[in-house]
Amino acid sequence: MGCQLPESLRSWLLLAGYGDINQELSLREEWFGVVDRGQLKGHVFFAQDILGNLYSFSPVDGGIHYVCRSSPEYAFMAENFSVFLEQLERRSFKLEEWTNGLGVIEYEWGV
Repeated sequence: MGCQLPESLRSWLLLAGYGDINQELSLREEWFGVVDRGQLKGHVFFAQDILGNLYSFSPVDGGIHYVCRSSPEYAFMAENFSVFLEQLERRSFKLEEWTNGLGVIEYEWGV
């Protein structure tokens, strides 16, 4: 991928490995891929939810972003993977409710 995993995500994968979190979020090797255009260019996809939405991390600061599958939108979710997991747990693992409440921004895939 050309970058290192953020420490919190690396630690999670070493301890828990790939798999699903509460049948809502899938962390699989095949989801990992570098974003090649748009505002999140250079970020790395690492997970997909049950609706096909993707989740990325910034290799610069570890920030986690949501990228909508059905419309060109994205949103910042958490400062890092640990905070992302804490927020997900605090929301009783209701990921769709969380993403539906995010302030999304139009994603420019052509850029």
